[in-house]
Amino acid sequence: MLKSEAEVPNITWARTYSTTFRYRFVLGVPRLVTIDPSTINYVLSHPEIFPKPDHVKSDLISLTGGGLLAADGEAHRRQRKLLNACFNSSAVRGVVPIFYDKAYELRQKLLDLLDGTCAETPSFTPPQAIDLVKGARKIDMVKYLSRTTLDIIGLAGFGYDFKQLQEADTELSRPMKSLYAAILQPSILPILQTRFPLLRFLPTARMRAVKKNLKASRRVGERIVREKKAEALLAGGLFEKGNTGKDLISLLIQANMDNSLPAEQRLSDWEVVDQITTFMAAGNDTTSIALTWSLRQLVLSPTIQDRLREEFSTIVDDRPDLETLNALPYLEAFVREVLRHSPPAPSVFRSAREDHIIPLGMPILGRDGNMIHHIKVPKGTSIQFSIATINTSPIFYGADAADFNPDRFLDSPIKTNRSEVPGVWGGSMVFFSGTHHCIGYRFALAEIKTILFVLLKNFEFAELPSKPVIERKAARVMRPVVVGEEKYGPQLPLLVKALGV
Repeated sequence: MLKSEAEVPNITWARTYSTTFRYRFVLGVPRLVTIDPSTINYVLSHPEIFPKPDHVKSDLISLTGGGLLAADGEAHRRQRKLLNACFNSSAVRGVVPIFYDKAYELRQKLLDLLDGTCAETPSFTPPQAIDLVKGARKIDMVKYLSRTTLDIIGLAGFGYDFKQLQEADTELSRPMKSLYAAILQPSILPILQTRFPLLRFLPTARMRAVKKNLKASRRVGERIVREKKAEALLAGGLFEKGNTGKDLISLLIQANMDNSLPAEQRLSDWEVVDQITTFMAAGNDTTSIALTWSLRQLVLSPTIQDRLREEFSTIVDDRPDLETLNALPYLEAFVREVLRHSPPAPSVFRSAREDHIIPLGMPILGRDGNMIHHIKVPKGTSIQFSIATINTSPIFYGADAADFNPDRFLDSPIKTNRSEVPGVWGGSMVFFSGTHHCIGYRFALAEIKTILFVLLKNFEFAELPSKPVIERKAARVMRPVVVGEEKYGPQLPLLVKALGV
């Protein structure tokens, strides 16, 4: 399963067998996979019985410290309550100018690559002869989208400029690059470490990179938090709008310093610092990958690309506000379909803390021929919600569920059962559900839309004439790799051409 395309086994088994099935994973660990909405909702509504698996939580703590991603129980509730104000619609509108600044910086980078004024090599491998097209160039968009989103989360998240589009070497970019390289390859080590805790002390390259990154992030984060608290104090009137920056950490510090907030609900300085490491882990990769899969679909379906560009042509402003972008029906449908069809995080896991009986909303046929309405889950069972399987299931999205078709979101949802799918947005489970759903989904959607707007207004993207085979590989998120070039890691080489040149 580790070597197959992301989630293909689960998608196949769900269609072959049932909406809920189980098998033995590595070292015989029992795993239950379900796409049953009622079952998913039941598990998520009982977090005290079904917490994150130990290896997942341990991994998150080592990556982000004690931030929101790793927190559970009372700590999670306390952190989330304050962070909600940092990710509401008003807060997201406040950082949209940063999205545009970096989107246009990306535009200039691509133009410089196209006209040769930038000497940087735009892809891991040189173009084949057939890929040499006048006025266009082979460019790996994973490389430049990931730089853009890292720059954005740095500035919008905590007022730090990684300057990755400028190829700068900053205090945080160095450990981030090492970490990125270390975590790309799928590994069963985290699972083995759960069964054999002593393995956590192995000095692997991955663990060294993780520790180095967390140490650097906390060092810089502590300085940022200290400076922003001082700014708030100097401004006076701690909770008045405009006294400190609009970045997310500034908003969090304002909320945390509000005199009306009870002491027991405040976050410690370290909890605030660890939100910075959390933003870096959660606010960069998933968005860049969503944009990557967006471009992949646009080159596979040029008519969709033309249709989006035509919709954008109705807007004269080079920096339309978020309300204008959100009012574009085909852009909304396209983004929903990309995230449904290619969810950046293809699976979520929980673990049974005790023996339990879980109800099934969709009964399944047992081996004895009888219908099963409840399923026994032994303590230690790994429970997997395969988002990629749910999002492409004919049960919820009709017979064409495997196809990429934005128009499905322009049609009435009555035609399908997608309204049954648990989730906070878009008729899919891409941002998860329950109390641990993605708190930054509005931020991510605004970022995706602004970058797509700038890119499609200025460039045409096409598949390389050599047609490299692209596969989906899961290494934390679902990344594209070129078959035969796996050693280079994630990449999406496209033929890029400037419009109006």
